[in-house]
Order: sequence, then structure tokens, then C-alpha cells
Amino acid sequence: MSDSSALEYALAQVEELEKTGLSPEVKVKVSTAMAQKATASKDEIIEEIKRLALRAISTDKSFENIRMQLAVIDLNDYKDKYGTPIPKLQPTWVKYQKRWTDLLWQSRGAATHAQAYLRGGLCQD
Repeated sequence: MSDSSALEYALAQVEELEKTGLSPEVKVKVSTAMAQKATASKDEIIEEIKRLALRAISTDKSFENIRMQLAVIDLNDYKDKYGTPIPKLQPTWVKYQKRWTDLLWQSRGAATHAQAYLRGGLCQD
């Protein structure tokens, strides 16, 4: 059972129990269990955001390493079989690298917003 279907099932059970009536003790147990699940989910998301940040740093370093290697390749002034110079590779790669950096900053903003929301620092929009 997926997490979302398990949650839906649990919520349906809670709704049914509320219709039939819950004792105060059962209400406390249900509330506590739901709060624990929410906290666990929140912690998992925060940890995944941290792992994503580490992978992003690694990818950024790879972009830079490739850019430097392409600069060396471009020094060879390669030509096609007709003797026409092949366009330099590094300038095109730099465009990809800039796009990556832009996307990285956008995702950083989204991750920061999500993390603040999960910690209770922002209201839901």
C-alpha cells in the first residue's frame, strides 16, 4: 500500500470513528499517531532535500570539469573532412552550464520555501 493510499485509508477510518463517536482517550491516541506520522514525513523530506543539495554540488563540479576539458579540446582547432573549422564546443557547454546554474538557484529557492513550510515557518498558500 502506498503512503498516500495508506493515509487516505487512515483518514477514512478516523472519519468513520468520529461519526460513531470517539472516547477522549481514543481521540488523543489518534491525534498523537497522526502527529508522529506527519513529523516522520517532514523529517524524511528535509533529509531528502539535504541529499539533493549534495548531489547538486557534485553535478555543478562536473559541469565545471567538462567545461575545462572542452577548452583544451577547442585548442586543437579541429576541422571537418572538407577543412571547415568545427565550431568550438566550450561556448555551447557554457550555455548549458549557465542554464544548469539558473535551474539550480530556482530549485534552491523552492527547497528553502518547502523546508520553511515543513518547519512551520510559512503559511500554506
